[in-house]
Amino acid sequence: MAKKPAVRITKRLDTLHSQVNRLAPKRSKLSDGWLGDAKHSMRKSDHNPGRTARSTPSI
Repeated sequence: MAKKPAVRITKRLDTLHSQVNRLAPKRSKLSDGWLGDAKHSMRKSDHNPGRTARSTPSI
């Protein structure tokens, strides 16, 4: 069985997430997440793990 590639969060996205949290600290975070749902992950995209030639996909 093939090993899933590691996923890393880009610094820009992590910074944006921190900025949003500072601007709205009491906002609901129920829908926060770094990975899309199964339907999204089936599309060809440079940020879906295993869908590109990169060894460590970025999100």
